[in-house]
Amino acid sequence: MGGMQEFSADLTWLLVAVFTAAGVVHFMAPKNLRQTYERGDHPVWYRFLVGLINLLTAFLLADPSHRMMGAALAAMVLFLAIVMLLDRRAYGPALSGFGVLSTLWLQVLTATA
Repeated sequence: MGGMQEFSADLTWLLVAVFTAAGVVHFMAPKNLRQTYERGDHPVWYRFLVGLINLLTAFLLADPSHRMMGAALAAMVLFLAIVMLLDRRAYGPALSGFGVLSTLWLQVLTATA
């Protein structure tokens, strides 16, 4: 494998880890996450749906034949999360979302190079 392909593969596995962790955290729901969903007046099942979508994203990113579909889903998830965070003036978490989105963008660029 060449340098760019290795870099792209490393970014892919980093993104798989991030989305897997996000999915697991949504299922485990630490107290602060549960409170965030309660303040947003979301039903209990909503965080499970978000967790499932994160895990599906990780699965699609990990599978080479579905990686672009996973990247598209990841971009939508990240965009919606960032918009919601900015709307709530949670600038720190929104900035980390931009970081993950930038990593995703870099992964897609290096994968297609």
